[in-house]
Amino acid sequence: MGAMFSKELVSSKNKYLHHFTHRHTLKLVSEGWFICNACRLLGMGLRYRCNELCDWDIHETCAAGPEVLSTHIHPDHQLNLTWTKGNPDEHLVKRGRCGVCDEYVNGRLFYSCPFCSRKRVGFFLHPTCSTLPPLVNHPIDKNHPLAWQSGPQTWCTICRKRCPIWHYRCEPCSVDVHFECAC
Repeated sequence: MGAMFSKELVSSKNKYLHHFTHRHTLKLVSEGWFICNACRLLGMGLRYRCNELCDWDIHETCAAGPEVLSTHIHPDHQLNLTWTKGNPDEHLVKRGRCGVCDEYVNGRLFYSCPFCSRKRVGFFLHPTCSTLPPLVNHPIDKNHPLAWQSGPQTWCTICRKRCPIWHYRCEPCSVDVHFECAC
């Protein structure tokens, strides 16, 4: 587990990047849909890509993630960026579910809580999920920002589907919104 982290910008405009997850120089591109080879989640738009016969992509968010993360999503402990070496198909091993989106963390790049892991509870987070803000201004509630919170499962005011435990909410207006619908 873990690796020596090195992110070296090749140009000052961030068009090229040497990243510890890949052996070739990566170029910033912004076309179409892709699967991130680091976290294994679907992405669209900006990403770093290797064109050295690799067909290798990484979210801009995954490439820029700090080694240690303090976040409102897991406020009691800092999270460590983890890169697992080994077989590229190692992402097929399910480590646990992301603390935000509740999808399995199947990729080789993710955040984990060392304290919760020792207690066998485990807390995992996709790098892209780590960027959700604590408050969101949204047209669904023009009077109050929506706050990131956990609570009982409710229904999303926008799409009418079930909200997971973590979602955005305006308490005074009783408005609940999926993070996907809010951002």
